[in-house]
Amino acid sequence: MTSAPLHGAQKSDAQASRPDRVRSEDQLSNHDQMPPIPEGVSSEAWLQIGAKVESGYWVVPERNASGEVTAWVTRYPKIKRARQGDRRGLTLRWPLDNYAGSSDTDPILICEGASDTAAAYSIGLTAVGRPSATTGQEELGTLLEHRHVVFVADRDRAGSYGAKRIAQNLVCVCSSVRVIFPPRDANDLRAAVIQGASREDVMQLVGEADLLPEVSTSSCTESTTPITGRNRQGLSDTKRKLQVRSLEGVEPKEVGWVFSGRIPAGMLTLIAGEPGLGKSTMVADLAARVSSGRCLPVPSEQTEMLPGRVIILTAEDDIERVVVPRLLAAGADMAQIETIEGTRVQGDSSDRPFDLELDLHLLEEHVKIHHETRLVIIDPITAYIGTASKHSHNAAVMRSLLAQVKVFCEKTGCAVLVVTHLNKNEGLASPMARVTGSHAVPAAARAVYLVCEDPDDKNRRLLLTAKLNVAAEPKGLAFRLVSEETSSPPRLKWDETPVDMTAREYLRDNSNQKTDRPADEEAQEFLRSQLHEGPVLATRVRQAAEVAGIGQKAINRAAKVLGVVRKPDGFGQEWKWRLPVETSNAQCLPVSDGGSDPHEIPSRQSASSVADDATRSGGG
Repeated sequence: MTSAPLHGAQKSDAQASRPDRVRSEDQLSNHDQMPPIPEGVSSEAWLQIGAKVESGYWVVPERNASGEVTAWVTRYPKIKRARQGDRRGLTLRWPLDNYAGSSDTDPILICEGASDTAAAYSIGLTAVGRPSATTGQEELGTLLEHRHVVFVADRDRAGSYGAKRIAQNLVCVCSSVRVIFPPRDANDLRAAVIQGASREDVMQLVGEADLLPEVSTSSCTESTTPITGRNRQGLSDTKRKLQVRSLEGVEPKEVGWVFSGRIPAGMLTLIAGEPGLGKSTMVADLAARVSSGRCLPVPSEQTEMLPGRVIILTAEDDIERVVVPRLLAAGADMAQIETIEGTRVQGDSSDRPFDLELDLHLLEEHVKIHHETRLVIIDPITAYIGTASKHSHNAAVMRSLLAQVKVFCEKTGCAVLVVTHLNKNEGLASPMARVTGSHAVPAAARAVYLVCEDPDDKNRRLLLTAKLNVAAEPKGLAFRLVSEETSSPPRLKWDETPVDMTAREYLRDNSNQKTDRPADEEAQEFLRSQLHEGPVLATRVRQAAEVAGIGQKAINRAAKVLGVVRKPDGFGQEWKWRLPVETSNAQCLPVSDGGSDPHEIPSRQSASSVADDATRSGGG
């Protein structure tokens, strides 16, 4: 059964007996005292939502799902403001018709704000207003359970984001959920009514709109047991049910890999680093390897790898001038790689940027069609979070967004590789704390890697492990950017030898804290003593410095001041440090030749005593 149009409907006894309704009508008849009603809204519809005049301004009630008025919102000429201490709620004609939304051909519209809600009533539609683009979800879910609803999203980024977000969260509660934009290319429903839009115009859009994809699945109820709970007042709550799944009989699954032991399939991976170090070039190389079925050129990681499709979302690099040349230089199979240029809303004539919050289900549909897709690259993630970018430091907002990405990964089996930058807190040694924005991003990722400059070779880049939750942490990798010609894009050349360093160790050693001059002088004296008699393994130098109580960043600064030469004896050999010729010939303290075990050196002493002790312990 469908509800009759409400335009022109008689007031119920409950409405007629409301004191505020009588006062509103009395004031409405006095045109000298009445402020203007919003354009596009009939006076009858304005009164139906409970509007009244106080102190020369309209005030509109907002209610909870039980009909209790929880807020009064005053509509000043330029702003709308709730009274202090009020809890924002829903705007609607109360009580809501029992038959409203009982059919998908006569749904309840969910609008943004009181004036849009009243505009819907003005053209004979039933509507409920939420207080803003992203609020009202809990009350809507309770009030509209088992009803057919249609969100009318404002035609702006905040309106699209909020409507889509709340709509997707109501698919397990309501009988059907759709999202439309206002007719006639208007920004909101009231503007459309002002332009002459009718009930038929809105209902035509409703009929053309698709149900949200989740509604047609059993994902809301499969393998779950509903449990009736109690609300905050201790009363029986039949609206909200806890969904519980028994783990008995659940078969464990092995982790799949895009790159063996490094990038897990069906999960989120994060790569972070300073600008200009070649993150995007490295990611292009990974994309090329997936497209052509080539594993990383590390001897210990040579496994069979089937080609797969790759989807790239990049906001910082030009596709024709930068991305495609990089991929070609990396040997990509270009037929296997796609890029997302944006999305187009029904009725619009132009594209808008892809938004993870609003458009992830569209990407899911595309991947399910092209089921051989193995990798989705988002570079950088901050460019694709829409209005959430204003709250990129808010853990709750980002956690909610990344939870949807997690579901996407699990449903499609794709790995999502997210690229981001490091923040300015160079004194922090924790890789998670160095990731820009909210800590929820690295927390949600199952694998996190840091791209950084090799402190021993400014032309070498390191890919170091910061986190891997689903397997043993692999050793780091190293690569260089090589260009055949000045005009050609650089390509990646991977080192075959893994790097025995973690991201945490790198940041600890290279954090940019204030220089301690006495410590620097001690570090220089220490290096002279350690390297006086010839080259010493870099690992030995660092270990001896740690035992002596000298920080690694101080050692690195001292090495730069002294001009320490740092290089391996040959390809694939371990790195050694040595003093330049002019320094090594200078007068220094008697020192070890580097052959002693640095762990035998006692705890912090002066640099000279450490060196002497190392010699006495068997170093020569």
